[in-house]
Amino acid sequence: MEKLMLRDFAREIFPQCPNIPYGYNPYNPSILTLPNGNIVMNVRMTNYFYKGNFMTKTTITHHGPRYSTKNILCCYHGDDFSLLWQRPIEDCWGKYFYNRCYEHGLQDMRLFLFQGELRFIATVAMIDPEFKIWVYEGSLGLVEDLIPSTEPLYIISLYKLEGPQPDIRCEKNWLPMNLNGEQWYIYHIGKEVWLQAGEAGEIRKLAYKRSPDKVRHPFSGSSPPIPYKDGFLLLGHKVLSPPNGKGRIYKHCFIRLDSNGRVIDYSKFFSLWQLGVEYALSMTWWKGEILIPFSLNDNDIRFFVLDPCVLEILFSPIM
Repeated sequence: MEKLMLRDFAREIFPQCPNIPYGYNPYNPSILTLPNGNIVMNVRMTNYFYKGNFMTKTTITHHGPRYSTKNILCCYHGDDFSLLWQRPIEDCWGKYFYNRCYEHGLQDMRLFLFQGELRFIATVAMIDPEFKIWVYEGSLGLVEDLIPSTEPLYIISLYKLEGPQPDIRCEKNWLPMNLNGEQWYIYHIGKEVWLQAGEAGEIRKLAYKRSPDKVRHPFSGSSPPIPYKDGFLLLGHKVLSPPNGKGRIYKHCFIRLDSNGRVIDYSKFFSLWQLGVEYALSMTWWKGEILIPFSLNDNDIRFFVLDPCVLEILFSPIM
């Protein structure tokens, strides 16, 4: 199993993290650069954690629903990445199901901007009457209204996104992407399946398209695309079994898209920090370099800064 580690090419930084409620663990941050240069980051917090590098056991650390997710939005200064403010996100939409649901909360929120709004997509189990996991799109309001406050942020709207096969559990890792001024979702980057939302409603039915070549790449999506050269760059991943067959090992790769969003190349697979469970939900440009927040074992957050010259090495066929 290849042992290429991104930590050997990146430098680690240590920004201030938000205050985490007692009994909860931070992980899977989603980061986004605002038009004014500041950076917002959502941090997912859960009342459980996994023991062991390969994550074979789960322990509940707090009372309430068996599995609970909370989210907190942080704003950082674009120059020195100092923490400016933090506000919890009030996910009041699903309280009707809290007592009956196996887990609740907005899971793995991916932030994106569209038409002046701070929006997100997230996986949700608590709202569906059958408690299936689906993907929802929501809004936290206009970016200009994001100000320091002791009050929580309230979700302005929340819509279910219906995938290509509505009766089958959908893919979890949808990647929002603004393509030529239109909002698209990469439903499955490995199969190059794209979706576009229709009119707003209780369920947003999505237009569907697929690569005409019917390709199948060996990865799934992780981070939404960011601009890169004449196209875009994103992170993908695949999941392997460790030598003992228990748990999971995540491997990652950078993926290049052309200006139309088609996959044109992907890098060698690598680990971020360890041979085990780790995940990068997002990345952004910061002061000419790529800022990549990621989580380890679903209970710890780290930050890498990567010189874009490293990408040429990782994409090189002779490395």
